[in-house]
Amino acid sequence: NLALYDCAKRLLLSRISGAHEREVTAVAASPSQLCASGSRDKSLRFWRVDAPSEGSNLNLEPAGDLPDAHELVVSAVDFNSLDGSQLVTGSRDNTVKLWDAVAQQQISSAVVSRNLVTHIRWVPNSHQFLQSGEDKELKLWDSRPLKVVGTFSRKQYIQTCCDVRQDGDQCVSSSNGFGGNGCEATWDPTVGRETAILPVEGAGPIACVRPLPQVANGLIGAATFNRGVCLCSVGSDSLSLSHRY
Repeated sequence: NLALYDCAKRLLLSRISGAHEREVTAVAASPSQLCASGSRDKSLRFWRVDAPSEGSNLNLEPAGDLPDAHELVVSAVDFNSLDGSQLVTGSRDNTVKLWDAVAQQQISSAVVSRNLVTHIRWVPNSHQFLQSGEDKELKLWDSRPLKVVGTFSRKQYIQTCCDVRQDGDQCVSSSNGFGGNGCEATWDPTVGRETAILPVEGAGPIACVRPLPQVANGLIGAATFNRGVCLCSVGSDSLSLSHRY
């Protein structure tokens, strides 16, 4: 299923059952009204946020289908943050692809050996994007030649998710950890160096991690596979658990 929410009102606006033939594994929204979803069925689908009539709730409407976007599950999707005109996808087939989001056509493709992609996040106001993978490494890509321009220090465990702070000065990643302890880490993107690490005891693998907006600057939110949510405080070279839900 796909669902559209009004975050301010915490209201479900629209839900689409059977959006893909198999599980939805990645979603992204562009700065415009376009959304995209990837699936275990190997497809990439586009959706437009639209209001059927003035004053009515917004709906998700089908806007395009690329049934064979990758050879394996589409595990990561993100629009570029400049204007949403381009989309990058990643897969367990070791491939990263760049797409024209308007024409819905592939621009370029790159294969990196053993690079089973878990997550992709575009660097704000940039032509670069961050990618995590099952090779336990974070990679920085430049979308123009579509190639890796930097790698971060390899971690001990699979990197499940990654994100970039709005100002682009800090990256954050999460891992599946060991013995029920997921792990978060912050990075200096200019040198690819880890600045802080925080094992979260009993959290299990961390599914999603995200620096919170400027109104909560210095906090990172994380969701875990055991349905928990954690808030972590960020120092210049430290991470500490602030709240756990």
